[in-house]
Amino acid sequence: MKNIPKVIYLQVDPENEGGDFNELQKESLNGITWSVDKINENDVGYFSAADIKQHYDWIVRVSKDYQEMIESDRILGTKETWRDRKIGLDKAIKQFQNLFIKDEENK
Repeated sequence: MKNIPKVIYLQVDPENEGGDFNELQKESLNGITWSVDKINENDVGYFSAADIKQHYDWIVRVSKDYQEMIESDRILGTKETWRDRKIGLDKAIKQFQNLFIKDEENK
């Protein structure tokens, strides 16, 4: 399929009544619509899993490249600077794993 949006927005409470999604789901999902644009202040955004995975894979690849550069002395500047950068990337990897990556990939 072409032109798949990276994010869609669910309009679950357009009048901003402050309901509970779980309760709404029990009643009926007929009132929920979606759009590629955020229309209401309280629209709920959902991101493409494929897009998130692509970003995750990029961060993992760059982190590995940094590690190889640190180990091979192919860096400009101090190793501490590059280690700090790698630590930041590793934190981002962990956050992605915790938020978006399925449990079977974390094993």
